[in-house]
Amino acid sequence: MSLTLTSLLDSLHTHLQTQTELLPTLHAQLGLPSNALEDELKILQQHLMQSVESQIDVRRKEVDEWMGKCSGVEDVCVRYGKALGANVKVAGASIGELRKEQVLPKRYQLVTAQQEKLRQVYHTKLEQLTTLTTKLNVLARTLGKEFFQPDIIHAALAPGENASDTNAHRDVTPERFSTLEKELVRAKGET
Repeated sequence: MSLTLTSLLDSLHTHLQTQTELLPTLHAQLGLPSNALEDELKILQQHLMQSVESQIDVRRKEVDEWMGKCSGVEDVCVRYGKALGANVKVAGASIGELRKEQVLPKRYQLVTAQQEKLRQVYHTKLEQLTTLTTKLNVLARTLGKEFFQPDIIHAALAPGENASDTNAHRDVTPERFSTLEKELVRAKGET
């Protein structure tokens, strides 16, 4: 038999009624004062409420843990998204879409898979950017360091990244690539 909230409450009601009806007879046999029964019923009520609240607390903590895990991965995905700009579209669903998943373990699985896709796209783009920046640096040695603005020959940080963070993401947006490619064409025209 499957247990639902209604069937649980019904079975508890029946069980409590049957068992608590025994208490007055037991109290009489023990010669306990009349207020002892009321005190004992209050104690039973407190124990039942504490037991239910304890179980709810366990589940709330579990939900909070899953929310924290999801949030941590989602934050990393957002950072990758800012670094990739329009390139983020190649990685599939948006974090906003994935956040709609209400089942937290499933959501965690989805955002973790998305994080891995974004990581791969980011590192591919970063490798391409590094190659392009290296070419520009070689040309800067030939044409002179003044030929390029400093932000052209050095990797730029992605929006929202902290320069003191050694793991800060670099700007690998299409706009950044376009700027560097234009500078490469301009420099090649001078050589």
